Amino acid sequence: MQHFAWIIAVLVACFLACTAMLALLRHRRRRRDTDSHNEASAAFMGVAGTFAAIILAFVIILEYEALSSAEQQTSTEASQLLELYWAAHALPPASGTPLKEAVLRYGELVVGVEWPRMVDGKVDATEGWAAVTRIRLAVENIQPADARQATFLASAQQATADLVAARQARLALVNATVSPIIWLVLITSCAATVSCGFLFRTERLSSHVVMMGSIIVVIVLNLLVVYELDHPFSRGIAVSPASISDALDHIRRLG
Repeated sequence: MQHFAWIIAVLVACFLACTAMLALLRHRRRRRDTDSHNEASAAFMGVAGTFAAIILAFVIILEYEALSSAEQQTSTEASQLLELYWAAHALPPASGTPLKEAVLRYGELVVGVEWPRMVDGKVDATEGWAAVTRIRLAVENIQPADARQATFLASAQQATADLVAARQARLALVNATVSPIIWLVLITSCAATVSCGFLFRTERLSSHVVMMGSIIVVIVLNLLVVYELDHPFSRGIAVSPASISDALDHIRRLG
């Protein structure tokens, strides 16, 4: 709710600033050569607006794909943890118990230690990789006594490989953010579009306010979407460790 109120406050402030600017310009600018002035402003605004729209759409698509990938990798990680635990549950205690403990320790470390660091934009994953090593060692130490146990061992080996791949992909997305140069291009192109709109001259101030207010609201909302998508694991739109937490709850119930 606080996040939504902050967005509304930004939009209201932009709209009020737009109204004040238009009123000031109309007061200080004399009315002459309106038609030719509007034609030139419209032409430049069309070019700047098209460029800004293309860049915004491109960045939003890339950022949304990064967010979707982060969600997918987190879900894959959770499912592989369950797969490893089920395999350990089917093995004799001598082989299964160390794997169970390693899987549980890894999940708790990811949720309790690693995820808060990712929210802050940090990728200190040393402890997590040490936990992955314990899982690998537990799987390597399994000695299957029959074909059934060999099947579960193969499942555990594949799950370990998939877990590592999903983990690497997740960590790589922590810093998958929009570069400062792209931000500069976005803000500059949007500012150029808005500036051209202020140069128009209309018969009524209210019509100009509605036109410019609508343009500014759309631009600000799109920039806010880029901002929210910029960090997949933080801000308003963020990937949570809910799937891994659910897997841990299920593992604890299995015992």
